Amino acid sequence: MGDIPVRRGRFDAGRAALALGAALLLSGLAGCGGGGGTAQVSSNLPLALHHLVDARTGVVSTRLVVSAPGGQFELPILYVARFDNADKRAEIKLDLRPFMRLYQPTLSPSNRVGKISDWQFDVITDNLHDLVMYLSSPLFEEPSFQKKLPLRLRHKRWMKLDLLAALLQGGSVGQVAGFLPKTGSPVGYFKALSGRAKSRKVESIDGVETNRYEEPVNFRGHVGELPGIIQKFIAGSSPTMQAIVWVDGSSTVRRIRLTTKPLRSQGGAVVTTTTSLRDLGSKITIGLPPASEVFDAMQLGP
Repeated sequence: MGDIPVRRGRFDAGRAALALGAALLLSGLAGCGGGGGTAQVSSNLPLALHHLVDARTGVVSTRLVVSAPGGQFELPILYVARFDNADKRAEIKLDLRPFMRLYQPTLSPSNRVGKISDWQFDVITDNLHDLVMYLSSPLFEEPSFQKKLPLRLRHKRWMKLDLLAALLQGGSVGQVAGFLPKTGSPVGYFKALSGRAKSRKVESIDGVETNRYEEPVNFRGHVGELPGIIQKFIAGSSPTMQAIVWVDGSSTVRRIRLTTKPLRSQGGAVVTTTTSLRDLGSKITIGLPPASEVFDAMQLGP
């Protein structure tokens, strides 16, 4: 699974059901909140970016848009993630049902996985000691999936995925691990932004006046920290993206949008991700699933 083709029919949902869910854990969402003007809000971009990258906790929301030559194809994928960078954990609610309503009809029956209503994931990542992910989904209750498990592991709610072991094993489980981000922080890669951009426009984000800053950002040296799906998209293409940052009057980043250059590996398509942020520094506690409800993905074999 070396690329993420825009054209229909090349993405194998049968082999990549879990990879698709994991790949999108930390990619970005949401359009601008509308409105606009020229009277500047009092904000400090370098300070705002410093606070963002150093934030221990927070909540991010994401959306992904792919603009292919000849028209825009929006992937309606939405998730909300709570993160705790001190404990190196994140908790994600991922809903792929809108995406699968569009995508599953393009697949042959043999390549379809589960019912569309099953394509929801609860995810917990734990990177404090090892790179571990726990996933729960109605897809795991599918009879075809349950048959792959030893009897003692069936009907447990959570699947544990040890990322290092998965990469060493290879096969379909290793492909899942190859999509995942290499950092415990969903906002760490934003340290690549220089903070030197000047604001020339005021826009409203979720009813709050913000300064809009724009600059090109070269993520060379930070590619490994980008969301897994973005790494796949830009492989073989330029790591430079156009960034737009919205900062409010308390010098808090409210939203960041990244747009790639046309991607050679994707037939000239342009990918836009936008990350909306809230509750930075708030109290967040993320617990792990009970051991009695967990089975190990390595039991599935390559």
